[in-house]
Amino acid sequence: MADTKTTKAAPAPEPPPAPVDEPTVGATVRRFLESASATTVFGEPVKDEKGIVIPAAEVTVMFGFGLGAGKLAPASPTDQGAGAGGGGGGYLLARPVATLVVTPMGVRQEPIVDITKIALGVLTAAGVIGGLLLRARNGKE
Repeated sequence: MADTKTTKAAPAPEPPPAPVDEPTVGATVRRFLESASATTVFGEPVKDEKGIVIPAAEVTVMFGFGLGAGKLAPASPTDQGAGAGGGGGGYLLARPVATLVVTPMGVRQEPIVDITKIALGVLTAAGVIGGLLLRARNGKE
């Protein structure tokens, strides 16, 4: 009778992690940050016979990204849990807050009143105060 031995095949080596596309990530970050430049804050001047008006904005910029990897190769043929990935996103908000008026008599700043922001602030404050009053009225601390 022949002696049969079964040998297990060595597991396949794990492939290297997927490379991060650094030029794309760098270009994206650079383009995003460039969008928050002085030209975003100060708009195109408007000239007439009385003077020059320069719009000014408040600019908010947020950006983030992340990378992650699970097992880079399946441990067995039935194992489906391998992979790697990444993603990112950003947010840029520019809203007008003032105008600079340049005339022969001087320079002055004229604020732009955002009635929506004021109304939201009043409603939020009223809600907080109302909640605190109800809580105090019911005897809860």
